[in-house]
Amino acid sequence: MTTNNSGDTSDDKTKREAQKKLVEELKGEWKLMWSERFDDKAKAEGVSIANYSSLQVERGTI
Repeated sequence: MTTNNSGDTSDDKTKREAQKKLVEELKGEWKLMWSERFDDKAKAEGVSIANYSSLQVERGTI
């Protein structure tokens, strides 16, 4: 473990980078899901047109 000037260890930096990457991937999938959905006029709700496993949303979920 190495420490830099701000007191962070290399393990802390690696974890932060991994978390940041995961958050960015989830944000991208969330935006894609909302842009690809279709509106069910009878139920007045959006319906997903694909599976989004990271978000635990299956195709057809409202």
